[in-house]
Amino acid sequence: MTNIMNSFGFLSFKLAEALEENLETYISEKYQMKSRELGIMILVKEKKLSQIQIGQILKIDKNSVRFFIDSLEERKYVYREKNQENRRENLICLTEQGENLAEELLKILSISENDVLDVLSLEEQEQLKSILTKVYENRSPK
Repeated sequence: MTNIMNSFGFLSFKLAEALEENLETYISEKYQMKSRELGIMILVKEKKLSQIQIGQILKIDKNSVRFFIDSLEERKYVYREKNQENRRENLICLTEQGENLAEELLKILSISENDVLDVLSLEEQEQLKSILTKVYENRSPK
């Protein structure tokens, strides 16, 4: 019988929890931001996405996504743009101010992750990232 403390699910959950908690300490006071908002900004920095796509990637329900986007829009970090391919949906885009902040947040994210993962060598960190990426990219949708 496997001890829960040694299960992949438990350990991956605890790692994700530690990463998120550490990130929150970096961004909550200085940026008045939640980790989910940071996630949205970094996602749309790479590519304009719909609210539905953001929710699917971040595993957040559509009402929560809307709440986070409204908050980011109110602070002039993102704006909504009609999707030319589907006029019923908006794409979420970064403003210039949002673009600048996203760059800064990417650096903060890296520092925050390094704080949690500093028990691993750089080689071990790269191995862990490679393994997690492989599992993520090859999981079968349910």
